[in-house]
Amino acid sequence: MRGVHPPMPRRFWQKVRMYGVGPGDCWEFAGARDPKGYGRFNLRGKSVPTQRVVWELTNGQIPDGMFVCHHCDNPPCCNPAHLFLGTPADNMADKIAKDRHCYKLGPDGEQSIRILALLGLSRKRIAELHGVSRYPVDRVLKCA
Repeated sequence: MRGVHPPMPRRFWQKVRMYGVGPGDCWEFAGARDPKGYGRFNLRGKSVPTQRVVWELTNGQIPDGMFVCHHCDNPPCCNPAHLFLGTPADNMADKIAKDRHCYKLGPDGEQSIRILALLGLSRKRIAELHGVSRYPVDRVLKCA
């Protein structure tokens, strides 16, 4: 019947491609993805990150303020064994430990950020010009 969807868990897992059943194997979401490659799933009319859907399906509710992070660093991965809960600080520490915390701006990029800030450009605009998030811009300007 048109407009009728299978129950949510079944509808979700139908979009997951398991490339193995071992604990190290990634299970990739084959549905919609955001620009960074993270899966997105339509739940009650809202697009939500797939790692949060997986966590709640397999472990229950996510406490307020917690992130669902990947051990494997494979954005579309939905293997529950590859996910862990962490605070924003835990997530940043994980990024730093895996050397994916910052875009390699180099001294020229950092100098450019400082100059653009002195010229009055917003941190958001500076980030856009450098093709980075606000985090590295904030980090450079905090240390200036």
